[in-house]
Amino acid sequence: MHDLVLLDRHEAELRTLLDMGSGIEAAAYVVFGRSVIRRDPWIGNARIRLVSHRVIPISAEEQISASAVHVTWSTRGFVRELASTSSSASSIRIQAEGRCSHRRMTAMRRT
Repeated sequence: MHDLVLLDRHEAELRTLLDMGSGIEAAAYVVFGRSVIRRDPWIGNARIRLVSHRVIPISAEEQISASAVHVTWSTRGFVRELASTSSSASSIRIQAEGRCSHRRMTAMRRT
């Protein structure tokens, strides 16, 4: 079983970063810590819990294009963040959302 916990402060930060008010899609990275729970005291099963640690905005320099239906950016920042989290128990999640389309795309790298 897997749990994903997005802390309230990170959700608020994502909403601020992703709602540009223009209907243009935006994106950010979310770094999660990973905790392996061998036996959940309530259900008795093992689980992996990911808890948000920080939100990383996609810089204007890394953004390639964006509209109401898409957003693209350079992967340089992603590679840099992967390198910085590769030695820790962290995962990076990509969150993209457009104000008009309200689509969500996610990709996760597990360490």
